[in-house]
Amino acid sequence: MSKIGIIGNSEFTLGFQLAGISDTFNVRENEDPLTTIKKVMEISDISIVILDERLVCRIDPTERNIVEDSIEPVFITLSTEATQEGLKNMIKKSIGIDLWKGE
Repeated sequence: MSKIGIIGNSEFTLGFQLAGISDTFNVRENEDPLTTIKKVMEISDISIVILDERLVCRIDPTERNIVEDSIEPVFITLSTEATQEGLKNMIKKSIGIDLWKGE
């Protein structure tokens, strides 16, 4: 059975825990988020990982591309601000087609 994993600070993961998601991973402000991300990537039954955008911003751009391009598990970045570019990338990743290619 596939599970959802959550990676973020304790305030970010708390809401998901209250919703019943037990696979949450807290990253402190002084910790490298990539260490936790790699640990979660090795858990075979987690197929979707929701990340706090503030953690993603702390990752080296090369490593960030590897995380964003991952298929197993799929990483979804949540932010407090929805930007058009972020939505475009999420749709492209989800369905595999760039709907705005002609623009």
